[in-house]
This record gives sequence, structure tokens and C-alpha cells, in this order.
Amino acid sequence: MDRNFDTNIIDTAFADYAETVWAYVTKTNTKGANYDPYRNTGYSQSLESPYPVKAIVSNSIPWSLQKQDIGEFTYGAISLVIKKADINAIKFAEKIEFNSEEYTPYSSALGNKVQISRLSQKFYKVIIFLKGNDSKKNQY
Repeated sequence: MDRNFDTNIIDTAFADYAETVWAYVTKTNTKGANYDPYRNTGYSQSLESPYPVKAIVSNSIPWSLQKQDIGEFTYGAISLVIKKADINAIKFAEKIEFNSEEYTPYSSALGNKVQISRLSQKFYKVIIFLKGNDSKKNQY
């Protein structure tokens, strides 16, 4: 199959089914209640306005994210198909939100909690995991 044909299919699906994922890119330090100018401590960090990332969002099925142990799965993952222009917003985000749920950002993703792969010249697939609900064990 021709790569341009694949890209055209993704373009059409993207125009019809794209949803908004919010990427909070930067933090700012403000002087908090315990601010001490001599020790340079007491800052409180606040997130800037979120950056809207248009993505085709789908839930990842548990057996596609199976870990090495039999019967142990990772739940709470979603996969995003995003444009190449938005990949840096995902990589540099301090916080990622979708449907008022927070997902693990790339900057604090230990143990492959964020997976990025290239689909075509214009699109990437990103799998992100729900924050605080990274893994649960199911035994058969």
C-alpha cells in the first residue's frame, strides 16, 4: 500500500474524529507563603495555560500492553494519533489531561509509561498511561 494513501486515510479520519488532549507545557515559579529570598526557597509552581493537541483517541486493550509476567496487565492506557507538529507538546508537557483524567507525562515516564512511534511522515502514535493507576494484577 502506498504511504501517501495511508496518510490520506489518516487525514480524513483525523478531520472527522479528532478530540482535544490538553498538554500543560511549562511551569512558572511564584513566590509562595514560605518564600525566603536569602535561601532562594519557598516557591510555588503553577502550570501555564494548556496547549490543545488534536488527536484520535482510543483505549488500548489490556492484552496489547501485556507485561512479561503471565496474567499481569497494565490498565488505564490510551493511544493517541497526533500530528508531527504536536509531538513536542507531548514530549515537553508537565501534565497531560484528557476527559478530566491525568496521564503520565513524558518527562516523568519511567518504565515505558509513554511510548511514541512514527506512523507516517505527518503522524505519530503515542501511548500514555493513567497517572496513579499504572498497573494492577489479574490472576487467572
